[in-house]
Amino acid sequence: MSLSETLEKLRDNSPRSIYHFILSKIAKSNLQRFDQDTPCIFVLSTGRTGTETLAHLLDLSRDLFAYHEPTPYLYPLSKIAYEQESQIKDGSDYGRLFTSSLKSMREGLWNESLSCGRGYAETSPQVTFLASLLGKMIPEARFIHLVRHPMHVIRSGMRRGWFSGHPYDEYRITPKLDSPFAENWLNYSALEKNAWLWAETNHWISNFIQTLPVNLSFTLSSESIFRNDERLIQMLFDFLHIIKPSANSIRGAIARKYNRQESGDFQFEPDWLDSMDHDVSKFLRDISGHFEYELTPNNT
Repeated sequence: MSLSETLEKLRDNSPRSIYHFILSKIAKSNLQRFDQDTPCIFVLSTGRTGTETLAHLLDLSRDLFAYHEPTPYLYPLSKIAYEQESQIKDGSDYGRLFTSSLKSMREGLWNESLSCGRGYAETSPQVTFLASLLGKMIPEARFIHLVRHPMHVIRSGMRRGWFSGHPYDEYRITPKLDSPFAENWLNYSALEKNAWLWAETNHWISNFIQTLPVNLSFTLSSESIFRNDERLIQMLFDFLHIIKPSANSIRGAIARKYNRQESGDFQFEPDWLDSMDHDVSKFLRDISGHFEYELTPNNT
């Protein structure tokens, strides 16, 4: 590479991309696709579940590159995928357009990982409703369902202003027209909307996970990461077929508490469940019970 080409690379790319480029030249990998020993991993979640912490945890491994929110962002694509799920599934031109768009937005990062002889992990909730497409594009892809207690996620969303004028509100899913929640959606409070969002997202992910072979899916609670549950973290790395980093490095990554919510003052009232719309409350209770979460103010 000439000096001018090198300078152009330095100017137009992020430090991480440059690092991958240099590493790929050194590694000279001939990998063409992801497989069991070179995994491609997508984390599915509601967000506010410790996805950035998990990205840093996975990135400790020398077997893969892990990203939290790589660009281009997938927010609009993910929402449309949720809304138009049936049209995308039938193999129509619409589905092929979605696949091509998604491929163009991530293929560069996937190829960087493969050229360095590494796996790839993406933990952003933006990939959640694109999971079906990603599974078809990369049949060996593995999916982690990262679930956190609903009250922690809802409280964080409320403190951030979700459904109350947050700049990314337009990219959050809302009930489909055939949903029993669609008719009253505009009358729901922000609390009810956040409760529905947690329940619907985890319900959707659970249904998707059930379609996968057992060796391609893993359900993990955020709480097990935050308390550094060594057994479950070992199970996670075993599932991914990558070497578990040292205990000290894991402890250090977890202790940083990346992207922790510090601002806002929302607190649950003692009767918060009973004061909500009955259908939303029941939906939240049902999905929470599936994950054995208790819904009391003491849980926050």
